[in-house]
Amino acid sequence: MKKEVLLFLLFFLCLQCFSMKVSAEEQPTLPYYVSDVAGLLTEEQRTFLEETATRVSEKYACGVYLVTLPDYREYDSSARSYWDFSQSFYKRYNLGIGEEKNGILLIMSLEERDYSILAYGSRAHYAFTDYGKEVLESSFLDDFRSNDWYGGFQDYFRGCENLLQRAEDGNPLDVVFHESPEQAEL
Repeated sequence: MKKEVLLFLLFFLCLQCFSMKVSAEEQPTLPYYVSDVAGLLTEEQRTFLEETATRVSEKYACGVYLVTLPDYREYDSSARSYWDFSQSFYKRYNLGIGEEKNGILLIMSLEERDYSILAYGSRAHYAFTDYGKEVLESSFLDDFRSNDWYGGFQDYFRGCENLLQRAEDGNPLDVVFHESPEQAEL
């Protein structure tokens, strides 16, 4: 008898889950700007980066996110590429600020030592041009090569703040002739 009741309750709960419609407000969201699932940071480092990301995001009304994962395929094995995964991740977790969901996401998968930088929304695209993202990458990749994750993440947030300030000043970092991304300054 107890087994039948438990099976009925399980069946009823499953039906409820499948029949619910999820609105944009009910979509899952990340509770933090910095989500270190791969465990690269100490709690003090994560807290400092979270405070930095919160300050920058609120100041410029553009979410600045960092996510580290052990292996992205554990989260979406159907993604055709890492770029596709980063786009679906951004949308699935309802990232960004405002109606346009403006934000930038640095997402890393340690298994492949791969990363993606995704800008989303018109404000973010204005601040984070393709060239600007190349310069941003060059500011932290040298740290990553020597496994200095914390230093690289600090450079990422510092670079994001500089690019957002330039955009706010009406001077976004865009293609400059005769200057490589490594030579450009943030």
